Amino acid sequence: MAARRQNRGTPGARPGHCPDRACEPAFAVPRSSELRRALEEDFRQPRPSRSGSPHQGARTLLSVYADTSFFVSLYIQDVHSPGAQRRMVTKPAIWLTPLHRAEWTHAVEQHVFQRKMSAEEAQEVHADFARDRANGLWVEISIPEMAFEVCSQLARRHVARLGSRTLDTLHVAMALELKAERFWTFDEAQAKLARAAGLKVRRFRFSRAARALTRSTRSISVTSVLGSSS
Repeated sequence: MAARRQNRGTPGARPGHCPDRACEPAFAVPRSSELRRALEEDFRQPRPSRSGSPHQGARTLLSVYADTSFFVSLYIQDVHSPGAQRRMVTKPAIWLTPLHRAEWTHAVEQHVFQRKMSAEEAQEVHADFARDRANGLWVEISIPEMAFEVCSQLARRHVARLGSRTLDTLHVAMALELKAERFWTFDEAQAKLARAAGLKVRRFRFSRAARALTRSTRSISVTSVLGSSS
């Protein structure tokens, strides 16, 4: 499974996951058919059982909590897709919650609304995601019972200093409750909160040349893609 659709016209991906605030634009990168084929073949191989804890079984899997933009970049080509695809080669155990699914679905449909993707292309992306879920690519779990309480506690400790928004804080709270070994994000503000909360953060970066191109390329903002929230 890799980024299978590239936005038509201006790209719609984001340099960071911040569902309830505006972010700098991103640009579409050329699709790598070789990388896509290699990843598709790799992901279709039998995977270790992931029922229960991701650490069960003979093989130890790295437990990862990724924010929603990571999932979007795996299915819709953007500046972060190559980095996201490379991280998947190690077959980490990545948590998938109802919040991820809700944000991801909104992101895909916002691409259609913004005319960056056709309805038919969006249906293919949804089908790819559903197939990967059925194949057990993600570690699916409900939102932890104490996630909202932890989110509130994190807000009291960090938001006055960092300005973090609700959904960003909730993602960090869920990562803590799930005892994730790594937190993956494209967004520096999200990364700062995760680090402040004690998580080991893997933030994806792109080159200086890519950053220069983002300043001259129009795209969908993260606010419009993932929706606004308090």
